[in-house]
Amino acid sequence: MRHTLFHTLSLFLFPTMHPLKSTAEILASKVLGESVDERWIAWALEMLEAGFETEHLLILAGENPPFNQFYLTELTNKVLKELGLEYSNKDKVLDQYISYLIDGVLAGQVNMLKVLRMLKDMHVEHGYQCDSKFQDFYFLYYAKDELEDFDHQFYWDGANRENIDEIILRYFVAWKTQNEHLSSI
Repeated sequence: MRHTLFHTLSLFLFPTMHPLKSTAEILASKVLGESVDERWIAWALEMLEAGFETEHLLILAGENPPFNQFYLTELTNKVLKELGLEYSNKDKVLDQYISYLIDGVLAGQVNMLKVLRMLKDMHVEHGYQCDSKFQDFYFLYYAKDELEDFDHQFYWDGANRENIDEIILRYFVAWKTQNEHLSSI
């Protein structure tokens, strides 16, 4: 990994501090090319409250709609650089985001179907690639969705109304176990 002056300074300024878990969502948004929106502002405020303080993080926290995407893209690049947050490896960033979402479901903080819908949408955005890390989430989403209205589904073998939630939770736990190295940003 190439260390820049900003990265070295961030290690000096924030040696024992770890970014908030929600940073996974912000980095995923960045690598997916999504627009900077209220989530970024809320994240910047949370980072400040957690003790992180950089020149550009303060500026980002003070932004209000309507958002100038050209300006905010440049500003968020500076914020991430100042904080030493790496996002050049898209696969790693997306895996950390999946881990973050699954943690929310397993902790009972986020609705399971909402998370599956988000991951299903990412599979669609990736062009339905058969080897996509999102494919199983896509099938689980549609299996659960179908079972909300019907007694049967054809997306996940063996899933029915009585066991679909357990199947999803077991899959989430298995995914986390296989990807334990992704827990930290």
